[in-house]
Amino acid sequence: RKYSGKGNSKAHKSALKLVELGPRLRIKLTKVERGLASGDVMYHSYVKKDLTEVKAKRAKIDQAAVLKKKRREEQEGNVRRKKEIADDKRDKKKQRRQERETAAMEELRGAAAAAEDS
Repeated sequence: RKYSGKGNSKAHKSALKLVELGPRLRIKLTKVERGLASGDVMYHSYVKKDLTEVKAKRAKIDQAAVLKKKRREEQEGNVRRKKEIADDKRDKKKQRRQERETAAMEELRGAAAAAEDS
């Protein structure tokens, strides 16, 4: 059987040469951030800030971090306090139930001893 193309037959080998036509994308650097979507902006091609604006922004970020840490500590304290209250409540309930069971057993033992004496 014949294959299409010059010099291509079943017994011959042939090769293809691929040529790159050029870049398909044109990429332009827009923004460089420190960290991953959480750090300060090191470079921005559209927004230019002076040193005072950068310092004010940094101070605001630091203040927000301190507030977040304070809230987290307060919340952990609240959770710890509520857990202690729940544990105390459960222990008191268990103790009351144990006392009722003990009193009931003593009453039954007393009734059984009185029945044996009579």
